[in-house]
Amino acid sequence: MSEPVFDVVLVALQDRVKIMQAIMSLTPVGLKGSKDMAGSPPAVVLKRVSRSKADEAKQVLERAGGTVEVRPS
Repeated sequence: MSEPVFDVVLVALQDRVKIMQAIMSLTPVGLKGSKDMAGSPPAVVLKRVSRSKADEAKQVLERAGGTVEVRPS
């Protein structure tokens, strides 16, 4: 049986620039991709990742001022 996987969803944000920097630190997307995600919440930042990776990403995004949900994939 495989390990459960999760999606990390950015639901809302306070500081767009900080969120864009956080997205770029977590994903391979560049400036345009992070700007698109930050500009239109809700946005899936990470798809099909482990629980530990999802929790780590949630902490990074929340420290940058985002509201984040970790959803089963």
